Amino acid sequence: MRLGLGWTWGPFELIKRVGPAWLAAALRADGRPVPEMLESVGAEAVG
Repeated sequence: MRLGLGWTWGPFELIKRVGPAWLAAALRADGRPVPEMLESVGAEAVG
């Protein structure tokens, strides 16, 4: 996806850069569903 769209970082690289916990919190703040996998990875990254 990164190469096909000419992005500097792919979607998973972006999640790694901002942090999964931050992304989960941002999704929650926008009233969007948070995927279970992102919740579990975010919890591991924080605690």
